[in-house]
Amino acid sequence: MDEAILELPVLHRWDTPELETEVRDILEAVEAPPVDAEVMLKLQRTLYRGRQFNTDGRGRIVLAARCILESNGNESAFRQPFVSAVMGR
Repeated sequence: MDEAILELPVLHRWDTPELETEVRDILEAVEAPPVDAEVMLKLQRTLYRGRQFNTDGRGRIVLAARCILESNGNESAFRQPFVSAVMGR
């Protein structure tokens, strides 16, 4: 029975279709490449937490994306752990 529990997916409050769509729109606007699920969840969490604390998480996403994507030689670094390193938390 313990093995069955370990195989259950982890659900997060920020893992919603609405936040995913908003993140995809932001990434499309800055012409970012497609991201994996781990980066997507990180960015969704940024939006979710921003709303919890009455701040705009979109700016953090744009800034992190531009820092990584516009740096010479880092165009392929738009993935974990680089996104977390640039964004913090």
